[in-house]
Amino acid sequence: MKALIKDKPTRGANFTDLPVPKVEENDLLIRVQAAAICGTDIHIYQWNEYAASRIKLPLLFCHEYAAEVVDVGKTFLQP
Repeated sequence: MKALIKDKPTRGANFTDLPVPKVEENDLLIRVQAAAICGTDIHIYQWNEYAASRIKLPLLFCHEYAAEVVDVGKTFLQP
């Protein structure tokens, strides 16, 4: 899967390929169709004081997205 990851406490981020995560009992696997960048993402990319004081690395960007659920863990299948 493609991912934008912040793994160093410097300006920038890396666009990379990562393995598709295995779905565990309490997980949902989603396929992102569209994503947006928010103000916090800009702080994280710049690695300014705001981000440095709040963010623990490594971090995968993308908390604002539209997606389809492609797999679910067994917790979600219980009534």
